[in-house]
Amino acid sequence: MRTLLYEYCATLLSMALIVSGCAIHSHNVKETKSAGSADSETHVESASEPADFRSKTADCTIPEGFTFAQFGPASPQVVAPESIVTTRSDATLIVDKDGGAYVEFNMELKNTGSAADTALVGYGWHKRMSGMQAPPTGIDFKAGEVKTCSHKSDQQIQQPFENEVHYVEVTIEPGVATNVIGGYKVTIARADKPETLFGFHDHFSRNWKNWDWPYTKATEYKNVVNVLKPFVGKFLTTPAVESRIILRGRDGVHWTRAMSHEQYVTKIRTPGAHAWNFTADQIPVHVEFEYLPGLDIQKELETFEKIVKANPNDLRARIRLADLELYGGDPDGRVRVIKKLLAVWEKNAKKQLLTGRNDVRGPAYVALVKSLLQLDKKDEARRFAKKGLNLLNSMNKKLEMNKLAASWLKNVAVR
Repeated sequence: MRTLLYEYCATLLSMALIVSGCAIHSHNVKETKSAGSADSETHVESASEPADFRSKTADCTIPEGFTFAQFGPASPQVVAPESIVTTRSDATLIVDKDGGAYVEFNMELKNTGSAADTALVGYGWHKRMSGMQAPPTGIDFKAGEVKTCSHKSDQQIQQPFENEVHYVEVTIEPGVATNVIGGYKVTIARADKPETLFGFHDHFSRNWKNWDWPYTKATEYKNVVNVLKPFVGKFLTTPAVESRIILRGRDGVHWTRAMSHEQYVTKIRTPGAHAWNFTADQIPVHVEFEYLPGLDIQKELETFEKIVKANPNDLRARIRLADLELYGGDPDGRVRVIKKLLAVWEKNAKKQLLTGRNDVRGPAYVALVKSLLQLDKKDEARRFAKKGLNLLNSMNKKLEMNKLAASWLKNVAVR
């Protein structure tokens, strides 16, 4: 019954239609109290109004437990007593060639307690009162009345803001599981050049003042500079026993260029689609992605092959080529690219600003080992998994990127 319901609603939502996501990862709480201050300006939205229009009211309160961040794609937060468990969180991000996107979600909640209890399922957004922003639109929950509340900060502070929530109240009987289904439209930001490293944010990607990437000076780069402008974003997750996030183009076109946490990514049957699959102990705070409509991936592959051949020590060009080999090339070619990348890393990383949080050798070993497993080279995969583990033992173990890479590589090493 659950499968039929999900398939029906997913089909219905598919017919509907920056960077940074809305904050989720709210922990279960015992109560829902007001988070608004007495002197805050308040707004509330009636159930009959679209999500883009609000009317003022005096009785608006933001429930305790919601967290807030900038607009973007995300699974809903679940604010609930400990008796209500999020057993499954499914989401699909459907992207268009102009940066428009649609998030559709299906949250499965179960009441493990002995009495009926209520969960709040929704979103908390932090809106800056200055600068260009594209707020979500068409927010829809197929589980009752959608409540919206917002509070403005003191407008005299240096960076005034407005926090708002959109949520539904769901009462669940003891021992019962229920689904909360819905979706909304968002906009994904476009960059003027690649901004990820194995799918993870490049913390110096916009530091043009102090650093110009080597490959941007290559003659071959000039042939693609006007179209090599990918969309980049984050999808914030929700803690759940099991989670799945699908990234796909609306028309089934292969636009993907990078996805973080590659060890949890699988290709699915839907053309142009890939999915992250997580258990509760694996799920990161957010996943990152990059996609590029308008530039044939084979042309981009050929371009970066020439750039790397001309400058073998350009680490960012090699990383880009490794990602392109994943989505448009072959495992053999990818293995060669990554092995050379790791061989020349230490002599070039510091001057190319690829240290600290930008040291992505952990994800590089994940990519290499996964490619070797695709080629059924299990013994070699185990050897490189152990090498990667030894390296990660000397790196920052608190970084989520490194922690999750080490966990996965350890599983491969002991097979």
